[in-house]
Amino acid sequence: NVANSGSPQASGKQHTSYLLDIGHFHAFHGVTSEQAKAQLSIWLSHFQSGQLHPLMFIPRTALAYVEAEGEHGEKLIEAQSQWKDEQSQLGEGFEPHYQRLFRFPDDFTEDTFGQIAMTLLSPMLSLYHKDKLSELSAFVEGGA
Repeated sequence: NVANSGSPQASGKQHTSYLLDIGHFHAFHGVTSEQAKAQLSIWLSHFQSGQLHPLMFIPRTALAYVEAEGEHGEKLIEAQSQWKDEQSQLGEGFEPHYQRLFRFPDDFTEDTFGQIAMTLLSPMLSLYHKDKLSELSAFVEGGA
């Protein structure tokens, strides 16, 4: 098929996708179609579960949790700023629906919140790289 001849799947190459902002670049390494389908299946399964009962997935808080180093308690301390920032009155914890459903940190157990956050976001973060825009050339030339 001529239309697919340049696609990553047809050529066997995986390409890196880039997003540039004012001072940084964000790179996502390519995945095979099998990897993409497997990840999509996991996300779909959690979505369907969330249609039956509240899903303990709070996106920004979960991302901060997954990015943090350490054990569950240490990760929660890092994630807390995304849940509720008292100074600026920002954070997902100020969202009324989350306030009705979840109490931080009591409901944010490793078996619920931690497991879901790690399952959904760890595979994506393993493909992600962020750096200063001035480092983009070195990143690309380094075989990203």
